[in-house]
Amino acid sequence: MQNEDVERMVSSALSLVGPLPPIDIDRAMEAMEEIFADWVYANRSTDAEWWERSTAQNWLRYITIARDFGIPVNLETIQFFRATLLYDSIVTRLNRDLDFAREYKAYARKASNAARRRVQKFVRKRMGGPTPTDYLRIEQLGDLVNQFVFRWQRSIEEPLIQFRNIVGKMAYSFSMLIRAGTIVATVAVLALVGKLFTEAWLGHEISFLGILQSLMSLGWLLLVFILIAFVIIRRILIRINEPDYRPSGEGRQ
Repeated sequence: MQNEDVERMVSSALSLVGPLPPIDIDRAMEAMEEIFADWVYANRSTDAEWWERSTAQNWLRYITIARDFGIPVNLETIQFFRATLLYDSIVTRLNRDLDFAREYKAYARKASNAARRRVQKFVRKRMGGPTPTDYLRIEQLGDLVNQFVFRWQRSIEEPLIQFRNIVGKMAYSFSMLIRAGTIVATVAVLALVGKLFTEAWLGHEISFLGILQSLMSLGWLLLVFILIAFVIIRRILIRINEPDYRPSGEGRQ
């Protein structure tokens, strides 16, 4: 919104509804571009009415387009729409000239400072290694892995589960693992490029093995990896536990 990048605004809005069904994505994006182009123009204009600067009109038009193109809008997305249109409708009626981008920057600065203090406190506590609470979380992570394996096996063996649901959940699980692998591979490539650059241009040889050994000696780094694995497994479990949908007209058992 701040950069007036309508295309990325549309992409962000479409990502709210999750995986899309087979639709004419180009026509859908063109229709949504009109929504956000009007919104950008209204926020830039000094003559726009308050309701033109609010997100209320945006989300109503968004739902109309979603209905026309068969884009699913879940309950959480509707609740998000309702929350944003309620608060910014009140704000824009009280102050039509409010700059949302500037207000967000102010909020982001305060949130960043608070996050920095929390992270610094977290790191200071773990300079000597994980805390007793961390060991409890590691144990809980092991239980979570066992639960994941059990639920996965039960989902595959359950005859009432439709094949399409199993495939969708497997695809999501593999996509999460591929994303994690892509991040690791990207970091490795950047490290290799940095090593080649420093050796070719600066004449310094970097021992990444020594750096890695030094980092692994820090207990908090291992904890970071464990937390990342915990988040990935948790998201996969949430996807696996989602209810299985049957096509309309299919009989119930």
